[in-house]
Amino acid sequence: TSNATWITVTAGSSGTGSGSVSYSVSQNTSSSSRTGTITIAGNTFTVTQSGTQSTSTLGEAVDNTSLTWTTGGNANWASQTTTYYNGGDAAKSGTITHNQSTWMQTTVTGPGVLTFYWKVSSEADSQYCYDWLSFYVDSTEMNWICGETNWAQKSFQISSGTHTLKWTYIKDQLNSSGSDAGWVDYVTWQPTTSPAGAARLIACDLNGDSKDDLLSIDTNGGMQYSTNLTNWVQIPGNLSVDVACGDLNNDGMADIAGIAVDGLVWYTLNKGSNWNNISGALSRVFIADMNGDLKADILGLSPSGYIYITYDLTYWSNIPGVLIDIQPGNFNTSRAGNEFAGINTSGYVYYTTNLSSWYNVPGALAKLFAGDINSDGRSDLIGLNSANEIYYTTNLATWTNIPGGLVYITTGDFNGDGKNDIIGLNSTNYIYYTINLSTWINVPGQLTSLATGDFNGDGKDDVAGVGTDGKVYYTTNLTNWNGLDPYSF
Repeated sequence: TSNATWITVTAGSSGTGSGSVSYSVSQNTSSSSRTGTITIAGNTFTVTQSGTQSTSTLGEAVDNTSLTWTTGGNANWASQTTTYYNGGDAAKSGTITHNQSTWMQTTVTGPGVLTFYWKVSSEADSQYCYDWLSFYVDSTEMNWICGETNWAQKSFQISSGTHTLKWTYIKDQLNSSGSDAGWVDYVTWQPTTSPAGAARLIACDLNGDSKDDLLSIDTNGGMQYSTNLTNWVQIPGNLSVDVACGDLNNDGMADIAGIAVDGLVWYTLNKGSNWNNISGALSRVFIADMNGDLKADILGLSPSGYIYITYDLTYWSNIPGVLIDIQPGNFNTSRAGNEFAGINTSGYVYYTTNLSSWYNVPGALAKLFAGDINSDGRSDLIGLNSANEIYYTTNLATWTNIPGGLVYITTGDFNGDGKNDIIGLNSTNYIYYTINLSTWINVPGQLTSLATGDFNGDGKDDVAGVGTDGKVYYTTNLTNWNGLDPYSF
């Protein structure tokens, strides 16, 4: 008799004395081997049948034959039909043992967007990955998964030039768990037709030298930074929806968090050498120390306007309310940490002093900004209404109009008096600032976006921006501009 339905005893199923027993097996349509037994006169015999060898190529397995695929390491990746996301097959890592690795790779010429699905079944616990599947762009590890991780989509913005895209399954020196393998499927590569220019800038101290540096996000979501206002360093990855920076681990250097094209939230503590995902999808992201532990936290809005915060870079907590924009600030000087203000879909302005109760500031605005414009240690609010008129409040109760009209504003202390001043752009990209909340001063030039920070360490904020040509410019005296070409890597 047999314990497997695919094994059939065809002769000798009964009798006495010596003789022969014959059996047949049905076709194994799976790419995995299988094992059954036959019991004869009380003795058990094992029958092992190999899996069907897939004849498809790696390109066919991952649904992209336009790219050239290679594999190597201690074993080769191969096509198989047992586990897949799309099309009936997927690429699976080669069978390896401890302290070994197996990889699959291809080469693309950027810029472009890479999207793929991956899955892993490996040894891991709640804290550590012991065997894992990693994805690399050139020599930079972009992301990894371990444990029992089901199919998940990943998207990455790939910068200009030739790049190697590599998936590697790696084992440590001990133990195995699960299927001990990784899978990749449904790989798409979409080149972009033209190089990206800078779209926006953020000023923050990325190297801990007490001077603000520049983080540039291009029109495709690619990122680069400059710590010397001369040379740019590219950051692997793509955060095309939103980006913010702040010191998430209190090491004296600003970190980066943002939202990718699929809405997923990512952060890096080392300028993009490794990216970490926080589960959940958001449409806006902000960074500020919200609980006073000297570590910045990540605050965000969902596509529906719900407000979430994470203090541990792992779990999100909901803050009651629905807003379309928020601005972190210190509105309650007796509480450790920051609070925030925001506007809802009707333009009504609200702020919280305890991250739970809301207070309304009369009036309606289209855009909201925060800064301490009277040097009392508490954040004030500045806003633009639907007619681009400018208002501010220092008591969170009444608004004062500043003559003029701007389409974008931000704040910075340009004269070193300890008060935030206001700078902005009008509808034709001309730049104006005020240090007395009444008189506007023109800064020569035209920009499409602004960032303020102390770039030279003189105690006064400077200004940087993106020109109409997509290049980055900065000034330390609000008069003369210096240019940085965002493609000079």
